Amino acid sequence: MPAPPVWSGARFESATGHLFPLLHPSPRLAWPTARRETPMTTPTPVEVADVLDRAADHIDRVGWIQDEWWEGTPPDLYPEAVSVDADSALAVAAGAEPFAPDSGLTTEQAFVYHAAAGALRRHVGCGLILWNDKPGRTQAEVTAAMRATAASQREQVAS
Repeated sequence: MPAPPVWSGARFESATGHLFPLLHPSPRLAWPTARRETPMTTPTPVEVADVLDRAADHIDRVGWIQDEWWEGTPPDLYPEAVSVDADSALAVAAGAEPFAPDSGLTTEQAFVYHAAAGALRRHVGCGLILWNDKPGRTQAEVTAAMRATAASQREQVAS
């Protein structure tokens, strides 16, 4: 069996010396000593709670929907005026547009968005899309779950 390719900068080198360039070098394959442009940070429970509360406020102010991520047609939408599902509400609260949840976020905002989504997922016990779109789910249940998750995040700080 031939030896596996060896990572060599932005390409793999086979045992025979053949080089395989990567079309899109992945930062996960970078050398351990590689510097990051921004340090990875773990959001604080208070930051996560703030996003959850802002998401619930957004839904209360603008509206909540099921079976879609947002209501309307981009690019005519303004994030502050769009009815969204639970996951998109978290994205808007973190600073993204509802129709492109991971776009326009800084690294720190993306970390907070994903931490808030993870906290809410753990609270409700399943994926946010399935939970949000369950027949019979109400807007009040969604915002109550967001606020309860925010409260439990703040309790982590108090204890």
